[in-house]
Amino acid sequence: MHTRTPQLLMTVLLMAGIMGSTVVADAATYYVSAGSGNDSNPGSQTQPWQTLKKASLTVVAGDTVMVGPGRYTDTTATTERAFNPTNSGTASAPITFQADPPLAAILVAPSTAVAAWSVDYKSYIVLDGFKSEGMLGMRHSNHITIQNCEVIYGSIQGTDTSLNWGIIVAGTTDSIVRNNYVHDMRNSGNTMHNTAGIMVGFTAHRNVIEYNDVDAGGGTV
Repeated sequence: MHTRTPQLLMTVLLMAGIMGSTVVADAATYYVSAGSGNDSNPGSQTQPWQTLKKASLTVVAGDTVMVGPGRYTDTTATTERAFNPTNSGTASAPITFQADPPLAAILVAPSTAVAAWSVDYKSYIVLDGFKSEGMLGMRHSNHITIQNCEVIYGSIQGTDTSLNWGIIVAGTTDSIVRNNYVHDMRNSGNTMHNTAGIMVGFTAHRNVIEYNDVDAGGGTV
């Protein structure tokens, strides 16, 4: 396990291979535990943080966050942002949020009208293996990955019950939604236009949506 003081990110040039390529030399692995953590801790495996919000505000390109069992809510969530990281990753050094073990870390939307997790204007972020009680989203972003997640309920968009989604890819390019299970969507009263287990649109381009299992709940969505 390797940790480092937040924001001290170093890069080195690789001279063996392609001249000028870079790798992250001081990327960190952080740990979050809802049950035993404290946000004043250093975020190490033996002294984890308590909240995913702390991790989201701290990590930089190349970092990995291992998130332990428990329920995690961003109380400041909106339809477009929930646990939105302060920083973006890069092509060679994405920021990864990994549930450990898979599906034991549960993202909980604070209301039916906002997201459980959603990145906005970010790049190279990976969300892997979470369960979500509410919508997962990516907006105005690029190179975002949502994979191996289970999404229930979904979320409406503010007060608009005609917009009811489990996963949303909006205004986003070159991103991936892979191997997710979306089911048990809430019935917002609208069972026709603009409700979806996975919604892709709003000038979204070159995104890969593959190997997902979406159960519309007998026409609820």
